Amino acid sequence: MLGLIDNSRRLIPIPGLARTECPPRLVLTEFDSFEAARTIRDEWDRFAERIGGDVFATFDWCAVWWRHFSSGRTLRIYTARRDRELVAVIPVFREAIRWGPVSIHVVRVVGTDHAGTRCCPLFDPAICDELATALFEALNRDGVWDVFHIGDLPGYFMHAREFAAALQRAAKCHRVYLRDGYCPHAVFEVPDDFESFLSRLSGNERKNIRKSERRLTESVALRTFCVSREDLPFAFEELCRWHRDHWQARGELGFIDKWPGAHAFHADIAAAQADAGRLRLLRLRAGEQTIGYIYSQRFGGRLHLFQSVRAPDVQWDRFSPGRLLHCAAMRTAIDERLSQVDAMSGFYEYKRRLGADFLRLKCVTAVHRRWSSRIRVGVFRAITAMIHLVYFRMWFSKLAPFLRRRLSEKSPRFLYAGMSRRHIRSRFVLDAFSGRSIEINVADRPSE
Repeated sequence: MLGLIDNSRRLIPIPGLARTECPPRLVLTEFDSFEAARTIRDEWDRFAERIGGDVFATFDWCAVWWRHFSSGRTLRIYTARRDRELVAVIPVFREAIRWGPVSIHVVRVVGTDHAGTRCCPLFDPAICDELATALFEALNRDGVWDVFHIGDLPGYFMHAREFAAALQRAAKCHRVYLRDGYCPHAVFEVPDDFESFLSRLSGNERKNIRKSERRLTESVALRTFCVSREDLPFAFEELCRWHRDHWQARGELGFIDKWPGAHAFHADIAAAQADAGRLRLLRLRAGEQTIGYIYSQRFGGRLHLFQSVRAPDVQWDRFSPGRLLHCAAMRTAIDERLSQVDAMSGFYEYKRRLGADFLRLKCVTAVHRRWSSRIRVGVFRAITAMIHLVYFRMWFSKLAPFLRRRLSEKSPRFLYAGMSRRHIRSRFVLDAFSGRSIEINVADRPSE
């Protein structure tokens, strides 16, 4: 509505006179390195926090991840602005993955594999359709691709379905798959105080927690410290050593060793997040002795709980150190007035007993409409399924742990590494197209 402004600065409408204004056009910008994108680092992180993004979407997380896991990959960081305001940040990489004579060209989001991490693309939900069209134009311009995969997305990511539908409407792919709910994702809602947290648990669990804390504090003071930046290298390496020893005694690989390169990555990201004020490496002490560590990071309203590790000294076993460590993490989240503790992927009975809600991971996958792409993806998926069965389920998960237990310190290196890196990079095709996938089909999809 047009009008005149009087001396009191009121807008006086003129009857019968109106004008429809188009919203400002979406402008997509590309960066080919994190060094080039460093100019928007602070704006990137403010945008992530404003729209509820998690630590996996921050500049530092993505930049450190790329530094460690970029081999054989090409980076593109897409940012979208409307009227100079940042409305989307989606860092992706391209790679060709090969099994024998069969290869596919893949575009995925930075942070999507290796080191037990997830991805969280940042965008304003109001621009889904425009963003999907602009992204496909950029992808087609930058090179050949067969699959565009966005996942693993955390259970609290709320816009997977609408973004999948927007990708389908963009008409640049044969089909879009939404896989909603293929792996448990544990989260804890943070109450106002610790007694409210206890009230949510079963009577037996409340009794055990109070009993463990009372028995321990009768003789020594129980305290939780946040490890300082100066003490971080020693504390982090001690955490990793305890964790590795715990799992090697069982012939298995823990969180730090399961993914090639994960140890070095987490050491670097812990240092980077400490410098940014986001690291929460908690040390639980009974008197002057350390009971265990909690490796976590804070961003926005969430505490991301990566790993809790108890001391190897068996004298603490009777005090249930696992419960004490979790309670220390919850107290930290309560003190910092956070809303959620993200306890990462996988179902664990102790998390259920401690009150976790189990959401589900999800992913969105677009397959190019070329027949050659569809055939290659189908064949590649069949080969990956066979390798997953033989290598991962039979060898890596069952036979190798058995041999490691038998051979102990003499275990050869191939029992730990093998072909795990290539398997990690390719197994997303099993989650993307199997199980209870939902095809997003749009009847009125425009033609090219």
